[in-house]
Amino acid sequence: WKLLGFKPAKRVRENTLIEQYSPIEPYSTMKRLVVDEKLLEELENAIALIQFEGKVFDIGDFLKIEPFRHTAMNFHGFSGSGKSLGPHAIAHALGKLIIVASYAQIESKFR
Repeated sequence: WKLLGFKPAKRVRENTLIEQYSPIEPYSTMKRLVVDEKLLEELENAIALIQFEGKVFDIGDFLKIEPFRHTAMNFHGFSGSGKSLGPHAIAHALGKLIIVASYAQIESKFR
């Protein structure tokens, strides 16, 4: 390549979008959460909804309408309210990996 006058291509950053939004192991459990009873009940309801989502889709024949079952949750609140630990605890309770995405990061990347 050097003989032909070509320069080697610049290396692409290691932290691509795919790597940034890859599933990871959850780092919290329901036992580690310190939340009031109402929020704990809401988190447990979210876990139950996800656990039974497959049955609802199969019985209701919803797979014809939406062939890919998926669940997304939006956590909001003041600092220290459990926006980060809550989703990790839910993923752990379900035995699933988690993809963490900050709304601010997503919006700034696509604006």
